[in-house]
Amino acid sequence: MLHSDCGAYGGLAGGFRGNAAAEAAHHERELHCAAANLPAAIPGIEVQGYFVDFEGIWDAEIGTTQELPAATVA
Repeated sequence: MLHSDCGAYGGLAGGFRGNAAAEAAHHERELHCAAANLPAAIPGIEVQGYFVDFEGIWDAEIGTTQELPAATVA
């Protein structure tokens, strides 16, 4: 799970110059990278990835075994 405006990435303003679409695209790539590496470290793990922003929770659709909604507003 990654979230918008994360200080580890410099925040939305600092790390992505306020560009929410660029931030979401970056975090999606990060989630896919994590999903590619976790099974090597933890065999048999089921990996799911989510991005949380101020509009809801978004499924990154990485290696899920069941179909999940693309977005769920919290």
